[in-house]
Amino acid sequence: MKIIKLYSLSTPDNPEYGYGDYIEVSEDKEIIWGSHASCCPNPYKLNGQGLPIPWKLVYDWIDYQEAEFECVEHYKYGKCLLINKAGEVKSRNPIKNANGTIFTEVFIHSGGTGNNPNWRGSAGCPTLAPDLWKLFIDIFCYGEKGKLIVKPFIEDKK
Repeated sequence: MKIIKLYSLSTPDNPEYGYGDYIEVSEDKEIIWGSHASCCPNPYKLNGQGLPIPWKLVYDWIDYQEAEFECVEHYKYGKCLLINKAGEVKSRNPIKNANGTIFTEVFIHSGGTGNNPNWRGSAGCPTLAPDLWKLFIDIFCYGEKGKLIVKPFIEDKK
């Protein structure tokens, strides 16, 4: 079984850091792949008049947790990893659900938008830069399942 560890360091407010987090994939306790990634949503969303709405008002942000993933085909993202069968995923900025602790339909997918590959392309899903995406997703086979661990890059030892 593959285990994905996603180490969170960056924040949604700093789009210039793009993919400022780190992701590694291990199998049989051996790291088989690692690179930069993003746990963060986009820093803003443009409204109908082209003005930015801050991320805190429109996007979730995946919280530290353990979850399951499955490699699936998605109509928008293509081959990607679905988290918790599209069910509940803990959020650090819960806005979309009434109970205020979770969001749903979370995928690990390619980021980047149009001419800006550094744009995270995320409303709360973890993403990888487009130039790394194929290298990452080719590690997985359709239907393959595993574990996702999201944790801080630097853990508080208190």
